[in-house]
Amino acid sequence: MSFWTDPNVRILPKFRFSLDFGGIIWWVKTAQFPKLSQEKSEVQTGFGGNVIYKPGPAKWQPITVTFADVMIPQKEGMTKRDMSTQMFWFGIANVLDDHQQDEGFIISQTNGFYDNGFDDAWITAKFTEDGRKINKIEIEKQYQSELDANEKWILENVLVSEIDFGGGDYNSDDLNEISVTLSYDIARPETTDEASPFFSTDNADAETTYKKSVNARKQKRKPRKTKTITTVND
Repeated sequence: MSFWTDPNVRILPKFRFSLDFGGIIWWVKTAQFPKLSQEKSEVQTGFGGNVIYKPGPAKWQPITVTFADVMIPQKEGMTKRDMSTQMFWFGIANVLDDHQQDEGFIISQTNGFYDNGFDDAWITAKFTEDGRKINKIEIEKQYQSELDANEKWILENVLVSEIDFGGGDYNSDDLNEISVTLSYDIARPETTDEASPFFSTDNADAETTYKKSVNARKQKRKPRKTKTITTVND
């Protein structure tokens, strides 16, 4: 019997995940989970002996996350205005760069040029003490409620090492995409016994919101009734 036909095995689909950074839940298009690599060295055992491998230091590899470029509503205690995904990540990179200009490259000629879009208390809470890295970013796997389990990856001490802001194209109606490459010092999984609230049929609020959006779309598509006026000639 193949494992995917075994009723006791629950398949965990790739599309059920979200990314949490600073209180914003991002329904990103694609995201890599952490990648761990370990260096190795070759050692020869005696004169003319066999070559064996010895483990070297382990290293977490950078991952890339792709976001849809959407307008993010202002959130009290976090952002001071509405901003697009593009401008959000530019602002994050600029805030980090303000604390790295002695060693890194300069994004803006003026220090703090773009951090006015964020709440100062939020920046202090979500960045490391020296301001050079993001405290943590969480990638949560959204499982079915009947599994009674919830897992997520927590990335700590995160650097934004590369951003691709996408581009414009008059010949396409596709969404603009923002690709962000994250380098991190630590990655660790966290597991709880509580099921994820997402993708749950018991989530009344989500169900109500979904039904309202469906009804709104149906109402919008509903053709208007036209009145036929008949006249009687004397």
